[in-house]
Amino acid sequence: MDLQLAGKVALITGSSRGIGLATAKALAAEGCRLMLSARSAEPLAAAAAALRTSGVDVAAHPADVSKPEEAAGLVQAAVTAFGGIDVLINNVGGGGGARIADSTDDDWRSALERNLIQTVRMMRRYGRNAGYPTSPVQTRTCSFPASGSSVALASAQGQTLFARARREVGSSHSGPTCPG
Repeated sequence: MDLQLAGKVALITGSSRGIGLATAKALAAEGCRLMLSARSAEPLAAAAAALRTSGVDVAAHPADVSKPEEAAGLVQAAVTAFGGIDVLINNVGGGGGARIADSTDDDWRSALERNLIQTVRMMRRYGRNAGYPTSPVQTRTCSFPASGSSVALASAQGQTLFARARREVGSSHSGPTCPG
C-alpha cells in the first residue's frame, strides 16, 4: 500500500518493542525516516540497530514523555536529526488503576497523565516545532485495557476523543488510528 509517506519523518513514542516497533517497521516500509523513542535505552538502541541493518534511516532518543523536559528533548532530537517531524505516533500509556468504586483521585491523576496528558504534551511540542499553531498529528490511541479497569479505560478513551475533537475543529491531519 502506498500511503504517500516516502521521505516523511515519523516520531514514534514507545517504539522499542510491541505495537510501537511494528508501527515503525510499517512506516519504514512506506519509506519514512524514523525517530524512535522509549524509556529504556538498551532495547531502543537494539530496535534502531535492527532497522538500520535493513537500510532504514533511523535515529533513536530515550525519553519518558510523561516528563515535560524529556518530551521537549525528544522533539528537539528529531528536529536536529531530520530537520522536522511530519508524523507523530503517540504509542505510550497503559492500563492499571481500579474499578470506579475502588479507585482514588491519585489513580485517576496517574491514568490521565499516562494516557491523555502525555498525548496532549507531545501534540503541543510537535505543533510548535512543525510551525503549526495547533498540531496536525496521527495518533495510536485506541488500545483498551483489561476489563475491570475503569480508570485506565476512561483515560485512554480521552485520547481518542481528544484526537477526534482536533480533527473536527480544523486539523485535517489529526485523528485516531486504531490497530486491530
